[in-house]
Amino acid sequence: MFAVIPPSRNAVQPSATPRRAARLLGRLAALATCIWVAACEPVSLGGSPAGGPSVDPSAPIAVALLVPRGSGNAGDDTLSDSLERAARLAVAGLDGV
Repeated sequence: MFAVIPPSRNAVQPSATPRRAARLLGRLAALATCIWVAACEPVSLGGSPAGGPSVDPSAPIAVALLVPRGSGNAGDDTLSDSLERAARLAVAGLDGV
C-alpha cells in the first residue's frame, strides 16, 4: 500500500536556492564590511588636534587649478582654457565674500 502525497505549494524551487544563498552571502558581506569600517578610528598624524594644518580665516588662501594644458591635443587645450576662464569668473564673482 502506497500513499501519493502532492507536492507542497511552498516548496523551494531548485533554481531559487542558489539565488537565495547568494543574496544571503551578499548581505552578510555587506554587514561585515559595515562592521569593519565602523571599527576604524581616526588616527592623528600630528599637527593640530583636528589633524589638518592651522589656517588663518582672515588671510587669503592659495588654491591650485590643475588643467590639461600643453598636452598637444587641441581638445585638451580648449578644455583647459574653458576651465581657467570659469575659475577666473567664479573668483571675480566673490566680491566681498
